[in-house]
Amino acid sequence: MGKDHTLYALESGWVQYYQDPVKDKKFWKRTYVGVTLHKDEVLPTPLNEPRRRAFRMIDTAAYKSQLEQSRKEALEDLASLEKVVQA
Repeated sequence: MGKDHTLYALESGWVQYYQDPVKDKKFWKRTYVGVTLHKDEVLPTPLNEPRRRAFRMIDTAAYKSQLEQSRKEALEDLASLEKVVQA
């Protein structure tokens, strides 16, 4: 929550307002805000159900091979430019 009580999410998704199903006597009127990854998800999730999470994972092997390929291309371009400058 921001200093001026604005709400913002760090991930894209759908905002849902809900009340806790366990009506605690102290906070029985409290409304909660949650962000779901999919529109059809319902909050709150049951206690024993695993949470759905977004893992923004990168295939490191493919990333390294692409990086190595781009380095080779850059070195080849640099070598061809040096030949042009020397001629």
